[in-house]
Amino acid sequence: MISNFLSITGMIVTAIAFVAWSRLKLGRVWLPLLAGAGLWVIAVALKFTWAIPANTIIATWLINTFGTAAGVPLVWIYVGLLTGVFECGILYLAIRFIPWLNRFDSNKALALGFGFGAVEALLIAIGGLIPTVMFLIDPASLSPEVAAHVKPLAWAIMPAPTIERIATIFVHGVTTYLVFYAVRFRAAVWFWVAFVVKSAIDTVAAWGQLSLGIDTPDKVWTLEAIVVVFGIGSAWGIRVMRKRWAAREALTS
Repeated sequence: MISNFLSITGMIVTAIAFVAWSRLKLGRVWLPLLAGAGLWVIAVALKFTWAIPANTIIATWLINTFGTAAGVPLVWIYVGLLTGVFECGILYLAIRFIPWLNRFDSNKALALGFGFGAVEALLIAIGGLIPTVMFLIDPASLSPEVAAHVKPLAWAIMPAPTIERIATIFVHGVTTYLVFYAVRFRAAVWFWVAFVVKSAIDTVAAWGQLSLGIDTPDKVWTLEAIVVVFGIGSAWGIRVMRKRWAAREALTS
C-alpha cells in the first residue's frame, strides 16, 4: 500500500504547493483562497443535490430514447454540463452579486481559482486516505463496497492522480479567472469559454469512468494524457488572460 500513500501524499502536496505559490507570488490572498474553497464546496454540494436523484433517471432516458450508440455519449455530455452549470454558474452569481468579490483584482481572482481547485485536490486525497488507513487497521470496519475499492495502487499509475490534480487546478484557475474577467469587463463570451472548458473536461472524465474504464495503466494514462492537455492549455490561458486583464485596466485608468 506504499504506492497508495505516495499517491495521496502527492495530491496533498500539490494542493499545498498551489496555495503556497499563490501566497508568495500573488500577495495577500488568504481570503480569496478561502473564498475559492468555500465556493467549490457550495457548487459541488448543489451539483450532487441535483445529481443524486436525477442522474440515473436522465441517463436511462437518454439511452432508452437515443439507443446505446448515441445515448451513452449523451450521458457523458450531460455529466460534463452539470459541472459547467453548477461550478461556472455559482461562480458567476457570487462574483456578480457579492460586491467584495466583484472588486477583486487580477491576483485575487487567480488565487480564488487556485483555492477552488486546491480544496478539491485536498478533499479527494483525504477521501482516499481515510478508507486506506481504516483498511490497514481493521479491514472488517469497511463495508464490502468500500473495501472492494481499497487495493494496492499499481506503481505504473501511482503518479497519475498527482499529475491529474496539477492539471485540474490549472483548469479551475483559468475558468475561474475567465468568469471574473467576463463579469469585470462585461464580456460574456469569456464566461461561455469557461463553461465549455469546464463541461468538456468533465465530459472526458465521464467517458473515462463510464466507458473507457481506468483499470489498466494504458487506460489510465490515455485519460490522463487528455487531462494534461487541458492543464497545459489552461496554464497558457492564464498567462494570456492576465495580460489581457492588465491591458484592459490600463485602458480604463
